[in-house]
Amino acid sequence: MLFVYVNILFFICLSQIYIMNKVFYLIMLFFFGTAFSFAQKNFSIKGKISDENKKPIEAVTIYLSTAKDSTLINYTITDAKGEFDLQTNKVEVPTFIAASMLGFTDYSKQFDLINDHIQLGEIFLTEDSNTLDEMVIKADVAPIRVKQDTIEFNAASFKVRPDANVKTLLEQLPGVTVDADGKIKYNGKEVPNILVNGKPFFGADGKIAIENLPAEIINKVQVSDHKTKAEKLAGKKSDGETVSINLTIDEDKNKGFFGRINGGYGTDDRYESSLLANYFQGETKFSVLASSNNINSSGFSQNEVFDNMRGGRNSWSFNSSFIDEYSGNSGITTSNLVGLNYNDSFKKKVDVAGSYVLDNQDNISKSSSRIENLLPENRVISLNENEGTSYKNNHKFTMDFEVKIDSTSSFAIVPVYEKNSNRRHNVSSSETVSILNDLINKSEGSQFSETDSDRFENKLIYNKRFKNKTSFSLNFENNNSKNKSFASNQVSTIFYEGSNPNDVRNQNAFSNSHTDNYDLELEYRIPITKKQTLTVAGGYVNSLDVDTKETFDYDANTNQYSDFNDLQSYKNRFQTNEVNAGVAYEYQHEKGFFQLNLGSRWMDYEMKSLYNSDVYLNKKTDVLPNIRISNSFRFGKSTRLYLSYRYTGSLPSMYQLLEYQDLSSTLSISQGNGNLKSKLSNGINLNFSNYDYLTRSGYYIYAGGSIDSRGIMDVVSYDEGFKSFRTFENTSGTGYAYFGASFNKSYKLGVNTLSYEVGLNFNLDRFKGKTNDVLYSANSQGLTPKVKLTWDYNKEFIISPSYQYDYNMVKYTDFSLDKTNNFKHKLNLQITSYLPKQFIIGADVGYNYNSMLADGFKKDFTLLNASIGYKFLNDQLTAKVKAYDLLNQNLSTNRYISPTSIQDSDQLILKRYFMFSLSYKLDKFAGKKKESSHFISM
Repeated sequence: MLFVYVNILFFICLSQIYIMNKVFYLIMLFFFGTAFSFAQKNFSIKGKISDENKKPIEAVTIYLSTAKDSTLINYTITDAKGEFDLQTNKVEVPTFIAASMLGFTDYSKQFDLINDHIQLGEIFLTEDSNTLDEMVIKADVAPIRVKQDTIEFNAASFKVRPDANVKTLLEQLPGVTVDADGKIKYNGKEVPNILVNGKPFFGADGKIAIENLPAEIINKVQVSDHKTKAEKLAGKKSDGETVSINLTIDEDKNKGFFGRINGGYGTDDRYESSLLANYFQGETKFSVLASSNNINSSGFSQNEVFDNMRGGRNSWSFNSSFIDEYSGNSGITTSNLVGLNYNDSFKKKVDVAGSYVLDNQDNISKSSSRIENLLPENRVISLNENEGTSYKNNHKFTMDFEVKIDSTSSFAIVPVYEKNSNRRHNVSSSETVSILNDLINKSEGSQFSETDSDRFENKLIYNKRFKNKTSFSLNFENNNSKNKSFASNQVSTIFYEGSNPNDVRNQNAFSNSHTDNYDLELEYRIPITKKQTLTVAGGYVNSLDVDTKETFDYDANTNQYSDFNDLQSYKNRFQTNEVNAGVAYEYQHEKGFFQLNLGSRWMDYEMKSLYNSDVYLNKKTDVLPNIRISNSFRFGKSTRLYLSYRYTGSLPSMYQLLEYQDLSSTLSISQGNGNLKSKLSNGINLNFSNYDYLTRSGYYIYAGGSIDSRGIMDVVSYDEGFKSFRTFENTSGTGYAYFGASFNKSYKLGVNTLSYEVGLNFNLDRFKGKTNDVLYSANSQGLTPKVKLTWDYNKEFIISPSYQYDYNMVKYTDFSLDKTNNFKHKLNLQITSYLPKQFIIGADVGYNYNSMLADGFKKDFTLLNASIGYKFLNDQLTAKVKAYDLLNQNLSTNRYISPTSIQDSDQLILKRYFMFSLSYKLDKFAGKKKESSHFISM
């Protein structure tokens, strides 16, 4: 086995030598190629598109293609004046230029040769005609179409490699970006919803779809404002804050079977395996997922270079509505997962989508931390060590039924059932010392817990439109959950300062809790005019939380846990009833919409506790505001301004209202405040987005914040042994603010594509609290500029460097520390080569530096991942040798600054391993095999 690993290492080293040589030659080629591209004469084809009334038409797609096989050369769209400027190099074969927009007759003109600038003048499009002036152009050839509030991209017009996934395709589309956290954005707006043929694919967020579905099966990518299911059925306008993407499947690929199977084994017994199998038959779609690995991967965040390997281009957390988040930074996890997904339609009236997942994880964790606790008069240091194992088993079943009763009414049912089992064993030790290193207290313990939980939630949505154009909607939601747990706790805390007695515990605790929420909303929409609508709404919400705990101390005489502990046992019951009502006015116009929502929530709650034979009862009634104003204005087809204001309130939580002292911890006591008042907040949000298809550039600006006119703050006091007592009080003036901007642009330089993204994020948070009877405030500021550059050489060699700087500073008032700060450098370089032919070679190099860490915590590390693969059997089988953390430097150290502490931590993390893997792709479609996309880079 050692011989095999040595050979693998030798192979990886050779691959890196090859990569570095390739990088050198290709970088030189880039500079010469770029210089040559700039030296080449660029020609422009200019013109103006108008309708029959000589009014300019915006967002008409203009594209240039070869006459022989319609290979796309370049494209653009008209601006608000109807003008366009399409750039091209010299073309010595016959071509045609076409203008296309839904609702108008297509225009085309043929050229035998392009060797000079061309001025087409004013072109008039006629309405509602299917004939063309000079030649027939297929309607789906246009790379971009603008359909009211939807932008539609023709997938075949955007060049990707044959094995690329949907995520790679999305990255090629104008205005679409994928950031370092894996978040997809369009014109700066987040995309929380990705559908396949209008239906969810393993969760509505679509993260499994974009990572695993091949780009070659996609026909159209449709981008539109995101709507909830209730808004969709009611035909309501979206608020426009986020967007949705719908992927339509190519007709030839919508009947057949395709999938991929992957498996690998490496040093230190590291392994990975995954399977995706899909059967599509028109509206019927059935998919199976399976995964097993011990490399901290979900198994479905893979790419063609590193498969499931984390780090570098796969460094982002995979947080899906279908699969729990894998951060990859907390311990080492062995995971196994099986999932099923089913979509179908019946008689065009019933749409069904369902998914099931079985997911289990074994985790080993180890961490150490140093916490500098800030007090008004001094600072106290806590040193902590934790080591543990955990096991989680999760079943999740989701269904989505949408039924069209007739042309005027429809309803949807969306049930979700989830069952979890968790086990955890943890061994911990901590000590608290003064700033002069004098020992204050010391604690050691061992904890074991088992928890079983069930959760069922359901949404029922009904909508009816009447002949007088009014409509009625009913939305009902329930969320029911119950938890049953057992915990065994052996802990001893010794106090070296103060008068607290030492606290030694050996006890078992049995806990039961359940939550039942029911929400009914009724809405009646009345059209005032064609553009104006009045909505009257009302609803009722009932919520019940019950939490019970029984604690038994160990009895040495009977050798059993039989002594009931009254002071650490309780039963809490928190019930709320809400009646809400409101009226909304909506004005829709060609350029956007205005919405005004005025409402109130009449609430009463009852907090009842049974503790140490005493009954605590707290009843209150409150009226909370629910006001929202939003306005969206579109300056052009791709330029939009959105502004909103909200004034809302929320009740304190159950634990903030508890009136007895919770003694669960040996180092802290907490007690709620029955006199707390509800929280009241004012918030604003603004975003402005623009994308210019002519210059392939776009920018996005956003800002907002919230201020609490009445908030809730922590009130904490410490005794000499640093044992805390925590409660809560109302305050005002807390809140947050944020600002950000991003800009992206791409250039076509011959066969090269050069693109870059720059962004800046700023956030400000204001906290208040009391520590040892001293009122303090803390202002936290964060600044994050970032930049990313990508050079794509004809899809054969891609190099992408990026840099991010994170700066955080907290200023304190009435604390022993005036301010503190830290910063991080994150530098990354991703290299991918498909040369020589049949090879896939990749390397990710990341350097991280974290300033201001305390002594004993390493501040920087370099993570290098490398992979070399070769394709066999008509590119269906790929063999790879991969190396994770080749330099063996990977770390998980971090600094977190809170309003009351500075924490440095270090966690167990996956280290260097080598792996050999095989990946096999299979597809069998009823239609003809899709030809490679025709595209000429400009």
